[in-house]
Amino acid sequence: MQPHLELADDVLDRIFLHLSPNELSSSIRLLSKSWAARYAYMTHISLRVAVPRHAFRWRFTVAIAAALPLRTRRELLCATAASGDVSNLEHALEVTGLDLGAAATATALLAAAACAEPPGGMAVTAFLLHRMGRSQQHQQDTRSGWLGQLCQRCHAWCSSGSKASLVEVVEPALCAAAAAGWKESCALLLGRLMGGGAGQCSSADTEGHGEELIEAETSAQIPDIGRRQQQPLVLPTTIALSRHIGKAVLAALRGGHLPLAALLQEQQHQLHQGRRPQLQRLQSQAAMVEVAANTAAASGAAAGDGAMAATTGDEWAALLEAAAAGLALRPLQLVVLCGGDLRKATAWVQEQTAQMTDSELAAAAAAAAAAHTRQLATWQLSAVVSAAAGSLQAVGSWADKLDWLTTEPPRGLGFPRPAAAAVAVVASAGSGMEAAEVALQRLQWLRGAGYPLDPRVVVGAAARRSDLRLLEALLRDPSGHVRPGREAAYAAAAAAARTAVLPPPADATDAVGEMEGAYGHGQVACGMSKVSGVPALRLLHKYGCAIEPYGTLLVAAESGDLAAVRWLLTGQQDEQEAPEEGGEHNRGGATTTSPVASQVRLDAEVMGAAASSGHVPLMSWLLRRRGCAMDRDTFRRCAAGGSVAALRWLAAAGCDIGDDGGAYAAAAGQGDRLVAAALQQLGCRRPAGAEGANTATTTGYARSGGMRLSGGAGGYGVRPPSLA
Repeated sequence: MQPHLELADDVLDRIFLHLSPNELSSSIRLLSKSWAARYAYMTHISLRVAVPRHAFRWRFTVAIAAALPLRTRRELLCATAASGDVSNLEHALEVTGLDLGAAATATALLAAAACAEPPGGMAVTAFLLHRMGRSQQHQQDTRSGWLGQLCQRCHAWCSSGSKASLVEVVEPALCAAAAAGWKESCALLLGRLMGGGAGQCSSADTEGHGEELIEAETSAQIPDIGRRQQQPLVLPTTIALSRHIGKAVLAALRGGHLPLAALLQEQQHQLHQGRRPQLQRLQSQAAMVEVAANTAAASGAAAGDGAMAATTGDEWAALLEAAAAGLALRPLQLVVLCGGDLRKATAWVQEQTAQMTDSELAAAAAAAAAAHTRQLATWQLSAVVSAAAGSLQAVGSWADKLDWLTTEPPRGLGFPRPAAAAVAVVASAGSGMEAAEVALQRLQWLRGAGYPLDPRVVVGAAARRSDLRLLEALLRDPSGHVRPGREAAYAAAAAAARTAVLPPPADATDAVGEMEGAYGHGQVACGMSKVSGVPALRLLHKYGCAIEPYGTLLVAAESGDLAAVRWLLTGQQDEQEAPEEGGEHNRGGATTTSPVASQVRLDAEVMGAAASSGHVPLMSWLLRRRGCAMDRDTFRRCAAGGSVAALRWLAAAGCDIGDDGGAYAAAAGQGDRLVAAALQQLGCRRPAGAEGANTATTTGYARSGGMRLSGGAGGYGVRPPSLA
C-alpha cells in the first residue's frame, strides 16, 4: 500500500489546503477514484494561474488545437501568458502553430503578459520580446519561401521590419501594464521601445532564467537620440515616443494608479526637455516616496524639473476623461486643481497637504478648471461625464463624483448630462450576481438627476452583455414601452463568440468519419462556450424587437451558436424538439415559437459565416438538415477562421477547395502554421508563382502535426477536468 493512502482524510485535507486549486484539479484528483469523488467539485483548471507542466502538456495537444478555431487558440495563448509560466507558453505556442510574426497574435499575447503580476508577467514579456525578435529575423532570412511571399502579399507584420511594427506591438502592451499598475513591466517595455535589450537569445535560454532575462532587458544602455541603431528594428522618434508614453499615462489613470501615472508623465517631460528618460525610477520603490517627499517643489510652479502638465485643449480633455474614469472624487479634484500636474497631485494625495474640507476643495478645483474647460467642446465635456459614469466606485462615491462634474459653478464644473452616461453604466457593469441590481440603481439615479436615457441604445448595450436580468428589467421599463432595434438582436446573437473553453481530449479526433460523433457534446467540443444568445433573443422577440432575419442569422452563424441558428430557423433551440420543417407543435406537443427566419433563403454566405467559426456541428446541421449551399469562399473563410477539423470536414463533404491559393493566403495573413500544414495535407494548390518555392518549414510541421493528430490522449481511469 502506498504511504499517502494510509493517512487519515482530515490530515490529507490539511495538506491539500496548501496546494493551489489547479494542482488539486489536475493532479490530486487523478491519483485515485476515491480522491476524484472526494474532490468532485474541483472540475476546472484556470489557465490564468500557474498550471502544473505535466497536466498542461497532457491536456493541451495538437489534437486539441486542431479542433479549435483561431480566435479560441489565441485566447488560450493569452490566458497562458497571463499565468506567468514561460515553459507552458512555449509549449502552447508550439502546439497552436501561431506565429509571433503575426501582428494580431503578438499584440494580444504581449498585452496579456504585461497585465500579469511580476515577476512571472515580466518573465513572459521578456520571453515574448526575444521570441518575436527571433521570429522576425527568421522571416527575413526565409523571405524567398512561399510563406514569406504570401506574408508580403498580405502585408503581414511578420515580413516587415518597419518602425510601425515595433510600435504596433509594444504600445498596447505598455498601456496594458500601466492600466494594471505594474511599473516594472512599464520599464521593461519602455526600454525595448527605446532600444534597450536588443540582444538575441534562444527560447531555451529563457526557461528558468526569467530574472536574468529581465535584468538584461531593462539594464541595457539607452542610446542617444539620433544615434544610428545597430539592430534590425527601427525605433520611434522622440515625438512618437512621447506620444506613446502619453497614452500609457492615460491608461494608468484609467486604472486608478495615480503615482505610476505621475512617474510616466515625468518620463514624458524629460523627453520634451531633450533628456533620456530614467527608467530606473519606474523600477525603484523609492521613486514613489521621492515623489511624495518633494511636496515643497511640487507645490510651487510647474516650471523647471516639475512634471509637464497638459498644455493643449485636447490633451487636457483626454487627461480629465481618464482621471474621471479611474480616480475617486478627491484625487480627481486634486488633479483638476493642479492643472494636470500629476506629480503635484500625487504629493498632495499622499501627504494630505490639502488641508481643505470637501466643499472647499470642490470649489477650489472648480475655479481652477474654469480656465481650462473654456476651450473644450461640448462633446469633450460629455465624454468626461460618460467616463465617470462608467467608473467602478461604490454607488455613493460614484454619485458624488457625477454630481460634482455636472453641478453649476462655483460648487461644480457645470458639465452637461449626456445620454451616453447610461450606456457607460450598462457597459461597465460587473459580471456577478449583484451586477444587474447595481446597474439598475445607477440608471435610476441618472434618471432622477435629469440625465436623458435612450431606451433603445441602453437595451442594445444590455443585450451585448448577455445579462438577462438587466435586459428584462430594462424591457419592463414602467415609463413606457421599449421597442428595441435590430442592433440589440445582433448583439445578443454574438454572445457565444465572447467566451471559450478547452474541450476534453476525448472529444478531439482526427478521423473525419467520426467527426460528428466526437462533437456530439455541442459547442464545448469546438472550443466554444455553453453561452448561447437564444435566451436573450427570445426575450427581445417577446417584447417586440424588430429582429432582422438574415443579418441576425449571419451573426449567430459567425459566432458558432448552433442553438441560436436553429431557433431562428425553426423556432426551437434543441435538436430533439426541432421539427423537420416549420410547425406549430413539437413531438411532445408543446407549442413552438414562431420562427424568425423561416423564410430566409440559406445561401453560401450563411455557410461561410458558419465555416469562419469552425463549428462542425453547425455546418453539418446547415448542410444535411437545411440544404445550405457552399462554395470555394466557404473553404477560404474556414481557413481564415483557423479550425483544422472544420477544414477536413468541408473537404470530406465535397466543398470546393479552390485552385487560386486563397486559403493559403488567408492562413499566411494570420500567421497560422497549423492551418498551412493542414492545407498542404489536403492537397490545396498554392498561389501562382509560389509552387516552386521552398516548403521545407511547412512540410516538416505538417509531418509532425500529422503524427500528433493521429494520436489520442491517454487516460488514468478518471475523467479529467476541462480547462477553462
